[in-house]
Amino acid sequence: MRTSSAWPIVLLLGAACAPQHEPTAEGRITSMRPFTVVELRPSDGSLVDQLNREAARAIAWQQRPFVELTSRWCDQCHWLDYGLRDPQLSEAFSGTYIIRLDVDRWNARMSRTGLDYYARIIPAFVALDGAGNLTRDWIDVRSWRLSTPDFAAGPLREFFQSAAFATAAP
Repeated sequence: MRTSSAWPIVLLLGAACAPQHEPTAEGRITSMRPFTVVELRPSDGSLVDQLNREAARAIAWQQRPFVELTSRWCDQCHWLDYGLRDPQLSEAFSGTYIIRLDVDRWNARMSRTGLDYYARIIPAFVALDGAGNLTRDWIDVRSWRLSTPDFAAGPLREFFQSAAFATAAP
């Protein structure tokens, strides 16, 4: 009887293709000191409720809340996500609480908040006040143009430090 060593490979491939567990919003929080990133999903409730909750959490953690508009198909978005480990970008994001929204997942639901206006060119960041409302301060990829930390860090740092926001919910 002949045995094959292919079975372990097939089992590993099967496990890799199995559906992945999707954690709750709290499970998707990544605290990359000195900043935090959380990804919102439509299945976790209304966008307004989630923005309110996350803005309140940001203020409680003494961080400034910003929405990041992103997408799975966006090369610039992927570059920026991977670039967060870079010391220049990490310093630029210092003190922020990034609330990440995939524009494809949220599409029409964003119009109720006004975020659809900012989703035309991504990645984009929009400042929130302490109650989870848009402040109308925003920045998008056109401000740094090239996918390198030294080009993105300066404009993002300036935006994050100068954007208007309330330090406490009304």
